[in-house]
Amino acid sequence: MAVMCLLEQEFKSIDKNSDGYLTKSEIIKCLERFGFKKNKAEEVIKLYDENKDNKISKEEFMRATNKKLRQCDVSCAALRKIFREMDRDKNGTVSKDELKAFMKRDCNFIFPSQVEHWVNEYDKNRDGSLDYEEFIGFVSNYL
Repeated sequence: MAVMCLLEQEFKSIDKNSDGYLTKSEIIKCLERFGFKKNKAEEVIKLYDENKDNKISKEEFMRATNKKLRQCDVSCAALRKIFREMDRDKNGTVSKDELKAFMKRDCNFIFPSQVEHWVNEYDKNRDGSLDYEEFIGFVSNYL
């Protein structure tokens, strides 16, 4: 249930005009925010636009992301384990440096500037690191 709320929040954050649809321009802005090329927007629409109206409805978004989540089958326990592994100093948060070190080790295609952006984006209390709830918000976008 918490994941569904996170997915709905993410949809709302992308749907800038709050019309219940993700247009190509909204998808482009979202992709650019995360360092992806804007030409991927057409690929995203083609993949998730079930009724071929050239936009993604909230329902299409929820079905696609839910399907993706089920395919990944990542349990809360597994996410907690990953979070604890990243939290090297065991203070209950993951700093930018801890996230960079983890990404460098396990995802060598990630740039440090992307990590900076991600932490800035998901660090809701602006303490420079991600607590577990913020981490879940971050991870839910990439599952």
